[in-house]
Amino acid sequence: MKYWVSVNGKKYEVEVERKGDYTPLAKSYESAAPRPVPVAAAPAAAAPQLWEKEAAEKTSAEAGSLNSPFPGKVLEVTVQVGQKVTQGSTVLILEAMKMETELAAPLSGAIREIRVKAGDKVDTGELLLLISAE
Repeated sequence: MKYWVSVNGKKYEVEVERKGDYTPLAKSYESAAPRPVPVAAAPAAAAPQLWEKEAAEKTSAEAGSLNSPFPGKVLEVTVQVGQKVTQGSTVLILEAMKMETELAAPLSGAIREIRVKAGDKVDTGELLLLISAE
């Protein structure tokens, strides 16, 4: 018996040989590929509330620490120990996959300690520098 089958919009003629008893279930069949299932998104307000809670629980030492967000190479440290910085100002430049990323001060204060120098390779989460809050 010959059938026409459509796969991804392209029609194919196929021949099927019957073996034993056969009763067709339907005249038209759909692909067995899974269909997308709508998923309810989490409320947008949930994530910021969690972040704010975690930030509030940090000690001042943790809040003033800058950790590497990804593995890379330190291209430049733009600050010195004792230098005053404002929150959001660039304190360090990392390179990863031939892209430069400026890392910003997590808070305003004075640079307390710098643990890396230009040329150092760093891993994700590695402590780069500490800032004392004002």
